[in-house]
Amino acid sequence: MKSLKVKLFSTISVFVIALSMLIVGVWAVGQSQTITMEGSVNFNVADKSLYVKDVRMQEDNNSTPYSLIEQDKFMPGYINGNFNMDLGEFTNDYGTFALYFDIINTMDESTSETFAYTVDPPTQPSNGTATITILDINGDAIDKIPQGTVKPSQISDSTQASATIKLTVSSTSSSQVDLSEITITINQYVPEVYDYFTFEINEDNQTVTLTDYNPSLSDNTDIVIPSTVSQNADGQWMDGGAYTVTAIAGGSYNNGVFYNSGITSIELPSALTSIGSYAFNDCSSLTSITLPDSLTSIGDGAFWSCGLTGELNLGECTNLTSIGINAFRNCSGLTGKLNLGECTSLISIGSYAFRNCSSLTSITLPDSLTSIGDGAFWSCGLTGELNLGECTNLTSIGINAFRNCSGLTGELNLGECTSLTSIGGSAFSDCSGLTGGLNLGECTSLTSIGESAFYNCSGLTGELNLGECTNLTSIGINAFRNCSGLTGKLNLGECTSLTSIGDYAFYNCSGLTSITLPSSLTSIGNSAFQDCSGLKEVIIDSEYVYTNAKSTSACGRLLYYATTVKVLTSFVKENHEYINSAIFPKVTTEVIDGKNYTVYSK
Repeated sequence: MKSLKVKLFSTISVFVIALSMLIVGVWAVGQSQTITMEGSVNFNVADKSLYVKDVRMQEDNNSTPYSLIEQDKFMPGYINGNFNMDLGEFTNDYGTFALYFDIINTMDESTSETFAYTVDPPTQPSNGTATITILDINGDAIDKIPQGTVKPSQISDSTQASATIKLTVSSTSSSQVDLSEITITINQYVPEVYDYFTFEINEDNQTVTLTDYNPSLSDNTDIVIPSTVSQNADGQWMDGGAYTVTAIAGGSYNNGVFYNSGITSIELPSALTSIGSYAFNDCSSLTSITLPDSLTSIGDGAFWSCGLTGELNLGECTNLTSIGINAFRNCSGLTGKLNLGECTSLISIGSYAFRNCSSLTSITLPDSLTSIGDGAFWSCGLTGELNLGECTNLTSIGINAFRNCSGLTGELNLGECTSLTSIGGSAFSDCSGLTGGLNLGECTSLTSIGESAFYNCSGLTGELNLGECTNLTSIGINAFRNCSGLTGKLNLGECTSLTSIGDYAFYNCSGLTSITLPSSLTSIGNSAFQDCSGLKEVIIDSEYVYTNAKSTSACGRLLYYATTVKVLTSFVKENHEYINSAIFPKVTTEVIDGKNYTVYSK
C-alpha cells in the first residue's frame, strides 16, 4: 500500500503541502483582527494520481467558501511539483477558518488502474486544533476519496471533483497557531475482497442485493456491509465501485442471510432500502442495530429472537413504509421508548411484529399508520397512556394487538380515529391498567368490535360512548366482559346499523345503569348482560328485542335487573309475556327525541 503525506509548512516525501511563513493570530467573536497569510503549496505524488482542481477559503463558519483561483492566487494542476499560493490578507472575527482542496482522482493512462484514498486525522498544532473531513460532491462527509473515473488527458474545466479535502484550523488560546506543525497523511486504499458476501446485480444494473453471508470465511463477528461494491477480474466482490448496495435478500424461517450466524454488530449500507424476511433471525449475539434513514421496509421475521438491547431508534426512518410480521418478535431486551412517531411514511405494522418485547415501556405511532396487525404488541411491557388519537388514517387494530399489555394506564383515546373500521378480537384483552373513559364516539367508520376486544379491562370507567358509530354492525362475544368500571348510560340507539351483540358481550358490566337498543338489532347472544346488576333502565327501539324479551333470562338476561322498561309505543301488545302491567304495574307514556314510548315500571 502506498502512503501519501501532506505536511503544511515543510516538504516531506510522497505528499506535501507546505505553507511557508504562515502564522495565524488568535481572534474572538467581537474582535476584528487582520490576519496575514502567505506561502506556497508543494505537492509531490508519484504517478500523478491526484489533481487539484480548486482551492477555496472559508473565513468563518457562516461564510461561503471562495475560490483562490478566481483571485489568481492558485493554479490548478497535478499534485506533483510546486504551486505558489499567496493567500494575501483578510479580516476575520472568528478563531476558525477552513481550506477546501477539490480533488480529481485520476486513472492510469495505460492500465486504467485507480485507487481510493483515506485521510488520517492530522497532527495537532500547539495552541490550536486541526481537523480533516472528506466531502463528496454534495458536501456530505465520506470516509474516503473514491476511485477515479477519468484519465489525466480527459480532464477539462467541466470535470467534476471526486471529493474535497477540508482542513479546518481553530485557535484555542491567545497564543499564535503555527500551521507548520500540522501533518496530514493520505493513504492509498486497497479495496477489501468480500469472500464471505455474495451480491446479486439488480435489474437496473446500478444496484445490488446482498444474498448470502458465509460466517466461516469471515475473520470477526463485527460486520460492515459496504455501501458500494464492484467486481474484480476474477469476479470477486470488492469494496467500492459501480454498484450501490440497496437490499438484503429475504429468506425463509431459519434460512435468512445472517440466520444464527453469531454476529455481534452490523453496520448497514447508507442507501439500504429493504431488509428481507428473516435476514437476522436468531442472531442472539446481535445487541444493537442502527437503521439508515433510506430504509423503506423491514421484512417478516427480520430480527426475530435477536439479542437487541436498549432503545430501538427508528426516529430517522422517515421513508419506512412497513414493518413485517414477527419483525422484532421475542426481542425481550429492547427497552424504553419505541418512537415511531417520526416514521411519517409508515403504513403498516405486521402481525406479532413486537410480540413479547416485554421491556418496551412506551410507543409513539405516526398519523400515517393504517393498520396494526394481529398480536403486534401482545405481552409488551408498555406503560402509561396509549395515544392513538393522532392516527387519523388507522383503519384496523388486529386481533390480540395489545393483549395483556397490563401496564397501559390512563384513557384509551380512539376518538380521532375517524377511519377506524375494525377493532380485532382480544385487541385490548387483559389491559387491566387502562383507566378513564373509552371514547369511540367519533369512530364513525367503525363496523365491528371483535370478540373479547376489551375483555377484563376492569379499569375503564365512565360512560361508554358509541353514539356516533352509525356503521357499527356487530359487538363480539365477550367484547366488554368484566368491564365493571363502565358506568352510566350505554346508548346504542344511534348505532343504526348494529344487528348483533355477542354472547357475554357485557357480562359483569355491573356499573351500567341504562341501555338504549337500536331498531336494527336482530340478535342478542347468551348471557350478553348477565350480572349487569346496575342495569335498571332498558330502552327498546327494536321490535326483535321486544318480541323476544319474554323472561328475565331472554335476550341475554337483558331484563333481569330492570325496574323500568321503555318500549316504542308502536310495538306494544297487551299480551306480552313479560313486559306487561302485571310485572311492571306502573304504566305511563314518554316522548324521547320525538318518539313515543310506553313506560313500564316496577
